[in-house]
Amino acid sequence: MYPTLVHFLGDISRGAYPAARALVKMGKNVLVCAGPLENLVCLEMATGVTSWQIERVWEFEREYIGPSAYVYNFVRNPRNPAGDLKPLPITDDSKLPQSNAIVGGPIFIPTTSKDEGSIFVAVAKGSTRYPGQLSECVVYEIGTDGNPISTVTLPRMVRADEYRIHKGNLVWACRDCSFVSLAPSNRVVREFSRRPNLLCTVEWFRQPPDFSKDVWLTSEQKDDSIAFADTKVFRARAGGYVEGPKDHVYRFPIVSVELGSGLTREMELRVPFNGTLSPPKSNYSHRFEPERWHTYSPHILYISDLHFVNDRLRVTLGMKDWSKTLEFDTSKG
Repeated sequence: MYPTLVHFLGDISRGAYPAARALVKMGKNVLVCAGPLENLVCLEMATGVTSWQIERVWEFEREYIGPSAYVYNFVRNPRNPAGDLKPLPITDDSKLPQSNAIVGGPIFIPTTSKDEGSIFVAVAKGSTRYPGQLSECVVYEIGTDGNPISTVTLPRMVRADEYRIHKGNLVWACRDCSFVSLAPSNRVVREFSRRPNLLCTVEWFRQPPDFSKDVWLTSEQKDDSIAFADTKVFRARAGGYVEGPKDHVYRFPIVSVELGSGLTREMELRVPFNGTLSPPKSNYSHRFEPERWHTYSPHILYISDLHFVNDRLRVTLGMKDWSKTLEFDTSKG
């Protein structure tokens, strides 16, 4: 393993980025990805014969030939002198200019085109200095022939396993409570288009403003809880908060997003409690006039999980040595 990437993979694992998906069925073929640094290999399911493979998918970049030709192409960076998309061999790991890895996908979306479908792969591309914090998220769309179709740089890193295919589009959860909807390319239109720019079609991107409440106590989340339904997705937007020291309601903001349009709706789970909530004793910040507390972890009560089953949203609340699941009927709105 490249020495500059060992630290990087540790960073992204702490940032809740699972490894690449190992096996993806694509009709009569299967796509294999053994890890975040490994090749994408397409095998015939019946024979095990390799149809194609892609090394270091993150090296693909768009190139523009103009102004007379007005043509976009994919090239490798570093460029192959032969002029094709084959990668150059790496002879000295210490000279790698970047730290890169697959952080989402591959995800296969079947279509009705002659190419059978599109494969989406998200990679983190960053410098060797603080790659886990400064990497950019680049998504590649690849055809079932193993050639890149399009690419796009997202404003937030994807959450690898948190996605849903909705009416032919890929809706992917990203960091900071954001979501993106990507549409597979129409290969027929692109082939006969005069100037295809090789950019992925982003149907929508949604990120609510940073959650901020000027109240007595605010807390951070335990986990980034997400629940996909057939037509929408629910997500805990932030940790809980209590408006005042004498208040007896713990409030938890939740956001729902329509998968088709990206339309967002703000909701709030209100949990009444008896007695007095004590201020935090560790891992907090505090100021006076007016008194404000903020904890950098959950305080007493938190949302530990969101789950969606049969038009019912299940919200699991947790405390030390205790948990309780609440159900809400979402069929009426």
